Amino acid sequence: MSVKALVKSLIPTPLMKRLSAARTASRFEATLSDWDKATARVVQRDVQRPVRRVLVVPSDTETLIGALGDDAMISAIGSMCRSVSPTVEIVIVIQGAAAAATARSRGLVPLDIWGAPDFMGEIVKILNAGDIDAAFALGADVMDGYYSPIVPARIAAVMDLACRCGIPATILGFSFNNAPHPGLSEAFDRMHSDVQVCLRDEISLERFRRFSSHPARLVADSAFMLVPSEPAQAEADWIAARRAAGDRVIGVNLHPMLIRNATPEQVNEIVRVGAEALLAVAAKRPVSWFLLPHDYRGELGDARCLEPIRNAISGRLGERVRYLEGMHLAADLKGLAGILDGIVTGRMHLAIGSLGQGTPTVSVTYQDKFEGLYRHFGLPDWMLLSPQRYLTPGSFEAALTRFVDEIDQVTAIVESRAGAVKDLSRDNFSSIL
Repeated sequence: MSVKALVKSLIPTPLMKRLSAARTASRFEATLSDWDKATARVVQRDVQRPVRRVLVVPSDTETLIGALGDDAMISAIGSMCRSVSPTVEIVIVIQGAAAAATARSRGLVPLDIWGAPDFMGEIVKILNAGDIDAAFALGADVMDGYYSPIVPARIAAVMDLACRCGIPATILGFSFNNAPHPGLSEAFDRMHSDVQVCLRDEISLERFRRFSSHPARLVADSAFMLVPSEPAQAEADWIAARRAAGDRVIGVNLHPMLIRNATPEQVNEIVRVGAEALLAVAAKRPVSWFLLPHDYRGELGDARCLEPIRNAISGRLGERVRYLEGMHLAADLKGLAGILDGIVTGRMHLAIGSLGQGTPTVSVTYQDKFEGLYRHFGLPDWMLLSPQRYLTPGSFEAALTRFVDEIDQVTAIVESRAGAVKDLSRDNFSSIL
């Protein structure tokens, strides 16, 4: 055990929480103070059209695309910007060598300043240099402070400073839970009124408007603009073979983050419930299961649940179950979603990729994030399962059975709304279109 871990083990948990909260409050106040100082240093200028360089602030500066939802949103920014200006250079704020390498591999220019002692000062230098023509931030699911209030406060500051320089700035469509960090109200309210704040569903928009006086508007998630890849031949062949055998082919994605800070016992319960339901439905309906990891972050990743589910059911189902091996991009998963009959997922951006392809999706929800997404499509409530309902004996099996039985009806609903939702997603990029 390290000295740091030993010290933490000796401090009572309530005291540790108070100390952590005090450190966060101190850092938050320092962020607001640095923001005030930086405001006095901005230089206003004119921007170019079409855009030459775009500044992007991601929601995760250290892994960049550890979660494929982040990959989907960053890729969508790239494709939208290049559709307007094919030679545009996209500069992305990151922290660390690993994120820099990832950025370069995606054709992005890394700006390793997130961990700089004078982060705000570095941002002002970039904005004042005169060659940034638009700024975007990935609001994703961080803007309510669920993980930390520091990241959303910094995002708000960067977008504010950009606008004060005369640079169009947009916080791309994000979700907003029902218990935001209280201090963030001040951060949002102090932003320049021209910062475009986009909420990705009606429920989040309503919550944000109750919380902040800053103008905000409704969009759909920017990841709806992600261009799907062509599915790999081996996967397409398996899906075609299972259909030829008379089966519906349903993608399945479950993960340990369905329960916050899940214990090993709770993860095992997620696995047990999932495996038993897949076996039970396969015993009474013509269905094959395609297990689809959508997050590769070790203990937080989907393999922690999906691999043991695969091990538990493959012996009995044989060719009726397949596991997507390896690591894949969000565009790859979206391409696969387009040739499946349906998907069951606990990852919102897999649901977005699936629904954007016209493929119906049942979601196991968390963080109040899915309800607004489903409202965009007018989908029925039974297609959303809370973690508690998922763990209730028989509930997951019943939902899967109903999904298989009603898949044609819900497919028609999704297909009828997909075009309008994509139009709302395109609205994220109105500053450059």
